[in-house]
Amino acid sequence: MKRLLIIVLVSFFFCFTQTSYSAIKCVNTTGTGGCYSSIQAGINAAATNDTVKVMPGTYNESIVIGKKIVVMGSGHEVTKIYSDSTTLFPAVEFTSGSSNAKLMWFTIQSAYHDGIWVFYGLSPFIFNNIIQCCGKVGIWVEQSCPIIANNIVRQNAWGGISFHYGSPCVPLVYSNIITDNSGCGLTNYGSSYPPAVTLLYNCLFNNTGGNYCHYFGLGTGDIQVNPQFVNPSCESSADFHLQFGSPCKDKGRPGYPDCDGSTGDMGVYGGPDAYCGPGPVVTNLQLIPPTVVKGETFNIQATGATR
Repeated sequence: MKRLLIIVLVSFFFCFTQTSYSAIKCVNTTGTGGCYSSIQAGINAAATNDTVKVMPGTYNESIVIGKKIVVMGSGHEVTKIYSDSTTLFPAVEFTSGSSNAKLMWFTIQSAYHDGIWVFYGLSPFIFNNIIQCCGKVGIWVEQSCPIIANNIVRQNAWGGISFHYGSPCVPLVYSNIITDNSGCGLTNYGSSYPPAVTLLYNCLFNNTGGNYCHYFGLGTGDIQVNPQFVNPSCESSADFHLQFGSPCKDKGRPGYPDCDGSTGDMGVYGGPDAYCGPGPVVTNLQLIPPTVVKGETFNIQATGATR
C-alpha cells in the first residue's frame, strides 16, 4: 500500500512540473544557491512566460514588472514586499509589456506611497495578495483593466482601490475583501460618469470615506459586513484566516472554488489560486473499487492543482 501511494504521488508531481512555465528564476534574501538576492534582479533576468519564484523573507525594494511573467511569493504569511522609499514610486508597478503578467502570494506595503500601480491599457492579474498599511492607496489603476481577485486591501491611508480617468477596457474585481481604509474602499477619480468596472462578490467594510465613492455602486454579490478575520494587523503576527461563521466564507465568485475544491471564500485564502502550501494539492482521492479483500489490487484516482 505505501509503495503504491508513493508511486502515484510522484507521478502526479512529475505531471505538474511538466506543465509549468518555461523557466523559473529563484530569489532569496541572501542570493545563494543560484538565486537572485532581489525580486527586481529576478524580474530583469526573466523572459516572457517565465516564473520568478520568491522565497520567504522581507524584500525592501520597489519592483517594476514590464513583461508577461509570473511573480510568485511563497505565501503572503512569509513573503513581503516592503518599500520605505520616499520617492514617488509604489511597492509594485506594472508598466508597458506586463499585460497577462501575474502577481500572487505576497504581502505588499509601501510606507509612503501606493501599494500597486497599474498603468495605461494593461491587463495584469493581481491574485491572492494582502495590500495593506500603505501611505497612500492600496491599488491605483490608471486607464487599465487588471483582474483583481481574492486579495485583502486594508488599512491604507488614502483608500483601497482607485480607478482613474476611465479605461479602454473593463477591469474585473471579484472575491476581494476591502476594509478599514482611511479613504474610500472603491472610488473613481477624474471621470464624471459611472466607471466601467465589473464588481462581483466582494466584501467592503468600514472604509472611512465610504465603501463606494464617486459613481461606484454595489456590485453583483457584494456585501458590506465585517469579514471577521482572526487577527488583522500590520505586524507579522497577523492572521487573516476567516473566523468560523464569517459572512465571507463560501461567498466568493461562483464557479471559482478554493484550491481544496470547496466553495470559494472571499479574501486571500479563497479561490483556485489560493496558497495551500508547497507542491500540488491533491483532491477527490478515490479507491477503485472502494473496498477490497487482502491480496486483491485497486487503483487510486485523484485530481490535483499546481501550486
